[in-house]
Amino acid sequence: MVDMTVNEAAAELNCSPSTVYALVKSGDLVSYRLGLKGRIRITREALDELRRIQDIPKDPWIRTRPLSRKAHR
Repeated sequence: MVDMTVNEAAAELNCSPSTVYALVKSGDLVSYRLGLKGRIRITREALDELRRIQDIPKDPWIRTRPLSRKAHR
């Protein structure tokens, strides 16, 4: 099993890396560091748990809300 980097987790969650850092900082996404000031790694299990708790779809192409209000007029 290979753990993910922040960029890989962001791609899986369909969000920006800064959002992943914010999730890690808030404690919503469990992670660990390699060394004292090493890079952050995220396990697949932690990502699946976040999806389960926050109801994030696994398919990145699923939209949960319209892009703009004009699209529905």
